[in-house]
Amino acid sequence: MSELLDMQPDELRTFRQSLDLTQAELAEKLGGSRRAIEDWEAGRRQPPAMLRLALAALRFDVRPWSPIAIDPRYPDRESVENSVRDRLHEIASDRAQTKFENWLNDTASLPLAEAILLGFLETATDGYNDVELRDSWDRLPTSGWRTTMVVKPALGNGLHPNVAFETRHDEHAQRLAVFVDSKRPNERLPGRLRVEQALVDQGFRVMTFSGEEILADPEGCIDRITSVLHDLVDENLIAAGIISPPPRKRDEIG
Repeated sequence: MSELLDMQPDELRTFRQSLDLTQAELAEKLGGSRRAIEDWEAGRRQPPAMLRLALAALRFDVRPWSPIAIDPRYPDRESVENSVRDRLHEIASDRAQTKFENWLNDTASLPLAEAILLGFLETATDGYNDVELRDSWDRLPTSGWRTTMVVKPALGNGLHPNVAFETRHDEHAQRLAVFVDSKRPNERLPGRLRVEQALVDQGFRVMTFSGEEILADPEGCIDRITSVLHDLVDENLIAAGIISPPPRKRDEIG
């Protein structure tokens, strides 16, 4: 492999423009945040050299490599559960640890990856506030400043993501749907695309994780979710006039 040189801000901007992507769209494809793309293009932060490989994979539509070669439905369940318990004991409240145990009891028929994701989400924040767990999507609060999460929500028209979030600041709201795909990860199947488009039409952002991704790096997956939630909260605060939008770059005007 040739040496990976540091990426310059104008190189990233040129790549993004060549694919006719906004900063937010490129961030979504890379599984990162719009703020990171803004900082890289503005030269405020140095992008990692490995970003060159990610961009090359994006341009040539290379299927991601699975980090571990196990069936997420039948891993060494006890060792993975114990590992998550140990980590939650370090970083989480007693309530979150109890909730994880409840998830394991209540979701025994589900892939372990999904139970682990739900357990770690008990400690999630949106960058400002802790995420609140609710029982029903139909009864979410319609005022205040909060982010709520519902597991297996019924969103109508047969749409059932594994987890859905709503970030809200009074009348301003943004939504995120998260799927865990343990059967045919990374395949852009027609039915899956229809579901994602239906959610986008309802105003949702959509994220999908494979079971292997979660088992290999659950905290990294949570970081990606919370980064998107932070962006959605900022969009609410901008709409409410509480914070100012980031300055637009010349290449984004028009």
